[in-house]
This record gives sequence, C-alpha cells and structure tokens, in this order.
Amino acid sequence: MELDCQATDSDIQRAACFPRPPGSETGFVMGHETTGEVSQVGSAVQNQQVGDTVVIPFTVSCGECFYCQRGYSSRCEKSRQLTLDLGIQPFADAKAVAAPPGIDERKLVRLADIFPTGYLAAQNAFEGFGADTVHQSAVVRIGCGPVGLCALMNALEHQPKAGLAVDRPILLVWLEARVKELTDGRGADAVIEGIGHADAFRTAFDLLRPWGNISRFGVHIEAIP
Repeated sequence: MELDCQATDSDIQRAACFPRPPGSETGFVMGHETTGEVSQVGSAVQNQQVGDTVVIPFTVSCGECFYCQRGYSSRCEKSRQLTLDLGIQPFADAKAVAAPPGIDERKLVRLADIFPTGYLAAQNAFEGFGADTVHQSAVVRIGCGPVGLCALMNALEHQPKAGLAVDRPILLVWLEARVKELTDGRGADAVIEGIGHADAFRTAFDLLRPWGNISRFGVHIEAIP
C-alpha cells in the first residue's frame, strides 16, 4: 500500500507533553491521518483490489463487543488504543476503508480523523435532546482548530437557535455575556470542549446551564478540575 500521512493536533501534543524513551529525540512516529492506494493484495483479501483508494481511520474496533454494540467503539475491549503510530505499514492495512467514489483527496484525508471526531463531538453535545430542544438551543464551541471547526460545522447542521465559538481567552467575558443574553440568563444548552486543558474544561462548566451537555474530546494532559 502506498500511503500519504499528515500530522494532527494530538501528534503535536504528544511531541510536546508525553515522555519519550531516554536518549531518543523522537520516540514515536508522527502522522496518523492517512490515505493511500492499494498496490498489492494477499490471497485472503476480499474487499479491496489493486488501485483502490482507501482512507485509514486512526482507531480500529471489533464492532462486536459490549462497548461496540452500544456505540462506544473507543472503548472496544479488543482494541483500546488510539493508533497514533499506526498510520504506517505494516499496520495500516488492518484498518483500510474504501474511499467514496470520486471524492477529492483533500477532503478524503479529513475522514481519517478530524471530521468524524467533530461529527461525534456534535452528536454527543445534543445527546438526549429532542428535536424541539435542539432547535431552541444555544451551543458553544471552545477551541477553533481544525477539529474544532469540524465540530462546529456538524453542530450547526443540527440547526440550533445559536452557535458560538471562541478561540482566545480574552473573548471569554464577551462570550459569557452573549450566552446569557441568548438564553435568558440560563447558560448554554451544550458546550463542545476540544482543547483538553483544565481551564478550558472549567470554562465549559461556567458557560453551561443546569442539565446541559458537555461534549469533551480534547487530548487530556492535566487533572480534571
């Protein structure tokens, strides 16, 4: 398989924050957002052919265990690992998925990680809300990196009453006032937090109304406040 990889936010955070083996300048492989083209298939392969374009998701799950059957594939009992290093051969062929026909490669690479992560973040933000509640809700996105923008785009597809996003701490005072204004003082119905820092998580609670939802998907490198 011939592969193209790109690094994402979690690669950068891992490089900056996670311990590496003594004497090693790297200690891990960068890049787990991967697309590729099948160049050779084995005799047991049935769902792919030479020349197929594929996308390589950054996680793999069995689809059959207790957690997978309930939609919690990130806790798969057979594969409880974010495959940060496995966008490389020989591991990539274990999780290759055929690409939609005719899709632009620049869009395809987003399907390896950032778009589905943003999609699930939005789904979780409105979990348990009926359609009427969603359409009258105010949702806030904290963090506007690539995944954050995908989360915001997906959240807006649910057609909430208001969608707000902030990427700079200096804007938090304005954001809190605006949220109160839009919700008659209650607070946001849903907050999507994707930074992973304790202060951002604390802000999510500060903005949220009672019985609202927090959808958190950042790489957590600090204690929960």
